[in-house]
Amino acid sequence: VIGRDPMQVEAIWWDLAAASVRHTGGIAWKAMSGIDSALWDIRGKVLGAPVWQLLGGKMRDRLGLYWSHCGSMRSRHADELGKPAVKTLDDLRALAEEV
Repeated sequence: VIGRDPMQVEAIWWDLAAASVRHTGGIAWKAMSGIDSALWDIRGKVLGAPVWQLLGGKMRDRLGLYWSHCGSMRSRHADELGKPAVKTLDDLRALAEEV
Protein backbone atom coordinates (compact mmCIF):
# COMPACT_ATOMS: atom_id res chain seq x y z
CA VAL A 1 0.00 0.00 0.00
CA ILE A 2 2.91 2.33 0.75
CA GLY A 3 3.66 4.45 -2.30
CA ARG A 4 0.39 3.59 -4.04
CA ASP A 5 -2.06 6.20 -5.29
CA PRO A 6 -4.73 6.35 -2.55
CA MET A 7 -7.31 7.34 -5.16
CA GLN A 8 -7.08 3.83 -6.60
CA VAL A 9 -9.21 2.35 -3.81
CA GLU A 10 -10.61 -0.58 -5.75
CA ALA A 11 -7.28 -1.62 -7.30
CA ILE A 12 -5.58 -1.56 -3.90
CA TRP A 13 -8.45 -3.55 -2.36
CA TRP A 14 -8.22 -6.26 -5.04
CA ASP A 15 -4.44 -6.49 -4.66
CA LEU A 16 -4.83 -6.89 -0.89
CA ALA A 17 -7.57 -9.47 -1.40
CA ALA A 18 -5.37 -11.45 -3.79
CA ALA A 19 -2.50 -11.35 -1.30
CA SER A 20 -4.85 -12.55 1.47
CA VAL A 21 -6.62 -15.29 -0.49
CA ARG A 22 -5.35 -18.02 1.85
CA HIS A 23 -6.43 -16.05 4.92
CA THR A 24 -10.11 -15.26 4.41
CA GLY A 25 -11.54 -13.64 7.49
CA GLY A 26 -9.63 -12.92 10.65
CA ILE A 27 -6.98 -10.30 11.13
CA ALA A 28 -6.03 -9.94 7.44
CA TRP A 29 -9.55 -8.92 6.45
CA LYS A 30 -9.92 -6.69 9.49
CA ALA A 31 -6.75 -4.88 8.42
CA MET A 32 -8.07 -4.62 4.87
CA SER A 33 -11.27 -3.09 6.20
CA GLY A 34 -9.33 -0.38 8.03
CA ILE A 35 -7.19 0.35 4.98
CA ASP A 36 -10.25 0.44 2.72
CA SER A 37 -12.04 2.89 5.03
CA ALA A 38 -8.96 5.11 5.20
CA LEU A 39 -8.59 5.12 1.41
CA TRP A 40 -12.25 6.07 0.89
CA ASP A 41 -11.81 8.83 3.46
CA ILE A 42 -8.75 10.15 1.61
CA ARG A 43 -10.61 10.00 -1.71
CA GLY A 44 -13.54 11.91 -0.22
CA LYS A 45 -11.27 14.60 1.21
CA VAL A 46 -9.41 15.02 -2.10
CA LEU A 47 -12.66 15.28 -4.07
CA GLY A 48 -14.43 17.36 -1.43
CA ALA A 49 -17.30 14.90 -1.20
CA PRO A 50 -18.63 12.66 1.56
CA VAL A 51 -17.96 8.96 1.11
CA TRP A 52 -21.67 8.15 0.92
CA GLN A 53 -21.85 10.24 -2.27
CA LEU A 54 -18.79 8.51 -3.73
CA LEU A 55 -20.48 5.17 -3.13
CA GLY A 56 -23.57 6.07 -5.12
CA GLY A 57 -25.53 8.52 -3.03
CA LYS A 58 -28.29 8.35 -0.48
CA MET A 59 -30.27 5.12 -0.46
CA ARG A 60 -32.58 5.53 2.56
CA ASP A 61 -33.61 7.98 5.23
CA ARG A 62 -33.11 5.66 8.21
CA LEU A 63 -31.00 2.64 9.05
CA GLY A 64 -31.70 -0.04 11.57
CA LEU A 65 -29.19 -0.49 14.36
CA TYR A 66 -26.86 -3.46 14.23
CA TRP A 67 -23.96 -3.81 16.60
CA SER A 68 -22.74 -7.30 17.39
CA HIS A 69 -21.44 -6.25 20.81
CA CYS A 70 -24.28 -3.87 21.49
CA GLY A 71 -23.98 -2.48 24.96
CA SER A 72 -21.34 -4.95 26.12
CA MET A 73 -18.89 -2.23 27.21
CA ARG A 74 -21.69 -0.19 28.73
CA SER A 75 -23.02 -3.12 30.73
CA ARG A 76 -19.60 -3.86 32.23
CA HIS A 77 -17.79 -0.52 32.33
CA ALA A 78 -20.48 2.18 32.41
CA ASP A 79 -18.89 4.11 35.29
CA GLU A 80 -15.48 4.26 33.60
CA LEU A 81 -17.08 5.35 30.33
CA GLY A 82 -19.14 8.01 32.08
CA LYS A 83 -22.26 6.66 30.40
CA PRO A 84 -25.40 4.98 31.74
CA ALA A 85 -25.26 1.19 31.84
CA VAL A 86 -27.29 -0.86 29.38
CA LYS A 87 -29.34 -3.21 31.56
CA THR A 88 -32.89 -3.05 30.24
CA LEU A 89 -34.65 -2.88 26.90
CA ASP A 90 -35.36 0.80 27.56
CA ASP A 91 -31.62 1.35 28.13
CA LEU A 92 -30.94 -0.37 24.81
CA ARG A 93 -33.49 1.85 23.04
CA ALA A 94 -31.82 4.93 24.56
CA LEU A 95 -28.44 3.68 23.30
CA ALA A 96 -29.91 3.18 19.82
CA GLU A 97 -31.14 6.78 19.80
CA GLU A 98 -27.70 7.97 20.89
CA VAL A 99 -25.95 6.00 18.15
